[in-house]
Amino acid sequence: MTIPINQVQSGDSFFLDLDVNNPNDAYKFKVTDSCPAAKEREITIANVHTPTIEANQRFYCVGQSAQLTVPDLGPNVTIEWYRSDDAPNTFRGTGTTYTINALTNDDFTHSYKVRLKIPSQTVVQGCISDAIQPYQFQDPAVVIPSISPTNAETIKCVEANEDFDIMSIFNIPSMTLPANVTTRVVETTGEIPCNEQ
Repeated sequence: MTIPINQVQSGDSFFLDLDVNNPNDAYKFKVTDSCPAAKEREITIANVHTPTIEANQRFYCVGQSAQLTVPDLGPNVTIEWYRSDDAPNTFRGTGTTYTINALTNDDFTHSYKVRLKIPSQTVVQGCISDAIQPYQFQDPAVVIPSISPTNAETIKCVEANEDFDIMSIFNIPSMTLPANVTTRVVETTGEIPCNEQ
């Protein structure tokens, strides 16, 4: 059964005082611009997701750069980024993306949060801000043992069309790694010379 609300909102105010007691109620929104072109969209309250803070990778190390993002919530919503140990009413940046040039130990101890500023909807801004889960940086929590140099030359003859796993010539100590974490050997100059003979 459809019950029209016929509630008109001017400007970009997209928050309406909807009854959320029944999360299965469907609402149809019609947006009309000045042309006047109109678009309609139907949503169910149960299908509306709280914005989440996302990082560009799962694990980080001290000194590494990191970027956090949240979805764009429209032109009338200002997003303020802060860390849980920051003084009240201070923030580190604004916008949908926050970049940290070099992570410190404190970034792994404290979590990052966002605070929404919606001038026309102060109650809504607090409600949504509180619902967005803080982001906690994770390090791989793995101690990588150092590989002792042997000062010995290793020669391996490889056919021109043969695939060779260069990792097989190194004696990598065994260690327990978190899921999706792998090890690799990197030559410090960025290249491993190969003689063509």
